[in-house]
Amino acid sequence: MQSLSADIPVRFARLVLFASIGLGAFLMLFRLEAFPLRDYDEATYGSIVRESLERQELTPLTLRGKPWFLKPPLYFSVAYESAKLFGFSEWSLRLPSALFGIFSLLLTYLIALSLTKHRLASVLAVLVLVCNGAFIEAARQVRFETALVFFLLLGVYSFLRGRERPIFLFCIGLSGGAIILTKSLAVILLFPAIGILTLLLWRFSYLKRMWFWLGLIGGFLILVPWHLFMHRAFGGDFWNTYIMDEALHRVTSTIIGKGVTTFTYLKHLLRFAEPWFLFAIALVLYNIKPFWQRPREFFSAHRGAFASLCIASAIFLLFALAQTKLFYYLVPLYPFLAITIGYTLALLITQAKSALERNAGLFGTMILLCIGLASSVYFGFHIDDSLGVNRVAQEEQALGLVLALVPRDTPVYAYNHLYWETIEFYSYGHKVEVLPKPEERAGAYTLILPSAFQASIPGLVTGELKVLYQGPELSLFEVASPHR
Repeated sequence: MQSLSADIPVRFARLVLFASIGLGAFLMLFRLEAFPLRDYDEATYGSIVRESLERQELTPLTLRGKPWFLKPPLYFSVAYESAKLFGFSEWSLRLPSALFGIFSLLLTYLIALSLTKHRLASVLAVLVLVCNGAFIEAARQVRFETALVFFLLLGVYSFLRGRERPIFLFCIGLSGGAIILTKSLAVILLFPAIGILTLLLWRFSYLKRMWFWLGLIGGFLILVPWHLFMHRAFGGDFWNTYIMDEALHRVTSTIIGKGVTTFTYLKHLLRFAEPWFLFAIALVLYNIKPFWQRPREFFSAHRGAFASLCIASAIFLLFALAQTKLFYYLVPLYPFLAITIGYTLALLITQAKSALERNAGLFGTMILLCIGLASSVYFGFHIDDSLGVNRVAQEEQALGLVLALVPRDTPVYAYNHLYWETIEFYSYGHKVEVLPKPEERAGAYTLILPSAFQASIPGLVTGELKVLYQGPELSLFEVASPHR
């Protein structure tokens, strides 16, 4: 049950750390604008930022000119400033997500170092996270998950450092407030993380520290201005949508992602977080016997890595219990899983009994990292598009740019195509109404159809038709119908 002993020099650890973060920055930033904003979230959030820029004010957030209450404003405020500084584009909108992802790599190292007291384990944890395709892909989109990860890690690191320097405890409450301003009820993830560390590290003294309670007050105070403004401006409509419809209903009912189950989560982890999730399963199975036989010695030797694995498991369990399930929800567990895996890889290398075993451990680690890096490139850069998501998004972008030339007062309908927000984003303001079944519309309008339906369009509408756009997946028609 030996813990880690031999370690790498400080200078070498720093060199590997900077190289790892540099590699992560490259993977997150390179050709960030290569793909159009996708349905649903990216295109929606992009439209909200654009409307804020047009009004020259961030709050209240609006979508199609109407108040939008579903999410807090923190990511939008950073994207707003990014777009003002670099110009409005896919790159500037995605930049905050990538930057939060890059800073999360540094926090992962610091947390791993605090938990394991081992530099090799800590740099390996960063490399494992860099070579996680699911994490890299999330950081390359207009999403809140990497911002959530950053503030969650900041809260955990502040807790760990608070024992040596109590002033760090002040940041726990601030991190919680920032999480709420990023993704409202996702702050619940901070509780099991701090709770598990409190119990497994047996640290309760922070509860007596003034800095901890001042931090909670500070976290509350940073929440007040926006929530008070929204309450005064919109009252019950804001709270019903922001808390009831969006946050609580996602926990208690399936809003989106129908058909996604906990088993789906496991399948996606095996596919998009390879080879690390499979490695983690093998790691748990391998250690069941020694943990069962000598739990006290096992826990004493591997306390930090065990705590990190418990946090990752708790995060997974919380999202598995929620009724609304999306694969991106799992992003916050990846840094903690990476810490446990990094520690295990370091253990295999440093506790080798011979040069042959050590070299085998090094070689195996390199193979796993190479597989993970290939996964990061494959999924992060959307080389894998088996579902055709990016192919359709590129067509929607092209169709939307054509639609942007159509007068704003011309109605836009879509039939048998359930994705429209990317089209709306690139059409600069057109609102798409989805028809559940083909219906006649009087006057002039535009119609979006899957290209496969083109042959049957005479049976769907009557009147003069003009093809405005035709691609392999989608077509856009201008219709002048006499019928009512």
